[in-house]
Amino acid sequence: MIATLKARSRREAVTIRRAQFADREAIHSLIQHFARAGEMLPVPLDGIGNQGFLVAEVDGEVVACGALKFWEDGTVEIRSLAVAAHMAGRGIGKLLVRQLASACQVALPNGVMPQLFALTLKPAFFLKVGFDIVPRGMFAAKERGDCVACPFKDACREIAVLWRGSF
Repeated sequence: MIATLKARSRREAVTIRRAQFADREAIHSLIQHFARAGEMLPVPLDGIGNQGFLVAEVDGEVVACGALKFWEDGTVEIRSLAVAAHMAGRGIGKLLVRQLASACQVALPNGVMPQLFALTLKPAFFLKVGFDIVPRGMFAAKERGDCVACPFKDACREIAVLWRGSF
């Protein structure tokens, strides 16, 4: 279980915590905003409850979300990372990525950091928070698991990024 993390972004107090059932609509709204703009893959509302989301909250409002997916080959994916447009640029995404990386390490029995990666249309953000661009083919389990059913598989624009292990 992840304890609530209270931190300050550049302007406000941020609480990062494990999402609750009541957060589903807010998470869905964040993701759908970016999906409609073609910047993120959509996630159905009924798929949000079982994905292990973390949320960032400011003054009681869910302003960001992200989830981890543990793949059978030992890699771990950051997915559905979104920050509300009105909160962008305040360091909330970076705080959330740090907490997701921490949760990833804590969740594994040996405490060793696995290969933490993301597929993204916004690689510049990930480069700023400690990731490097890598070939997408490095993540075969992801390709077998999600990419084969993706409607964009033949014209994928996502860039693979791998965490360097430090911020």
